[in-house]
Amino acid sequence: MNAGRNVLTALANDIYSDGRIPERRKAGKKVSQVGCPSPRALRTWIKNYERDGIAGLRDNRSRSGKKGPDLLKVEVDMLHEAAREYASSQRPSKKMIHQRLAARIREENRGRSDSGERLLRTPSRSTLERAIRKIDPLLVYAGRYGEDAALRYARTVGSGLTHLRPLQRVEIDECEMDLMVILALSGAGRALSEEERERMGLTGEKVRVWVTIAIDCATRCILAMKISLNPSQHSGLEALRMIIEDKSVWADAVGALSAWFMCGRPEEICSDNGSAYLSWAFRTAAEDLGIRVTRTVAKVPQMRGTIESIFSTIAQDLIARLTGRTFGSILERGDHPSEANAALTLDDLAFALVRWVVDIYHRRPHSGLGGRSPAQMWKALTE
Repeated sequence: MNAGRNVLTALANDIYSDGRIPERRKAGKKVSQVGCPSPRALRTWIKNYERDGIAGLRDNRSRSGKKGPDLLKVEVDMLHEAAREYASSQRPSKKMIHQRLAARIREENRGRSDSGERLLRTPSRSTLERAIRKIDPLLVYAGRYGEDAALRYARTVGSGLTHLRPLQRVEIDECEMDLMVILALSGAGRALSEEERERMGLTGEKVRVWVTIAIDCATRCILAMKISLNPSQHSGLEALRMIIEDKSVWADAVGALSAWFMCGRPEEICSDNGSAYLSWAFRTAAEDLGIRVTRTVAKVPQMRGTIESIFSTIAQDLIARLTGRTFGSILERGDHPSEANAALTLDDLAFALVRWVVDIYHRRPHSGLGGRSPAQMWKALTE
């Protein structure tokens, strides 16, 4: 004992031999090596050593913390069962679940009281909330809001796939336009007989139409557009043909100031699970051209973010300027007389789409291209 005290005393004399007391240190900082103790700490060590010997210098940290659960197994089982109820489509609150748990334990204790067994304790609400937090958050979200919502909730956020060259990946999809058009043709279409117009479906009705679009992911250039009453195998094949053809003739037809020369054979075409792209004819045509066709997971449009964003851009930047707009929903539309205001024919819509794509969209700086326009990016990557 005396020898140990002498060691501590010698240590103290060595530390404070210059008569200076070390500065008071603040907690919360990382240190590369342990510094000298304060005078008070050293006196405490000496006092503990004198009283208990070497055992007095132990910090007893190994005994800190909670050791084992305070709850019985049956209480733990009931707690976990209650926690799982939080992942329910009824979306109960944590308060409601805790009330149910307390009611079950009271019911269980009635039987235990009659038989003389130990009564169960009701876990606190904070204990229940900790048990809920231990469940996989994705499973909880799926249980409360559905699997599709959980996939959207857990989707990866970032810049997405990186594409280095034109035609490396082309995304294709169709969308029903928020616009009422007249099933008729102006100009040369008026020379058709009534029978010919009926055979072509030009009945003069006012309807919403679909547009199939193909877009190059590396340059954001639109490679194909096809208007149809309903997406079909035919519209998919027509879009595929437009992808590989120079479309400058379309630009010339509407008097565009720029050419629509972007075309070629894609390495990969990515689509959803629409019937137009699942058809034998579409898959065979793509395979004959040496194009790999891939399909993304159903109901996860984020996996085709490039094509989904162009539909939104068209709706906001073009359709919003045209008469006969139906808006995105019934609530948004309100009492707006979309059908009564419809004035555009099919070829009017085609004219507007082509002119907007060639002279506005392809020439406008794009935030996803570092400020370059789609046309500039195509030229930069192909020259």
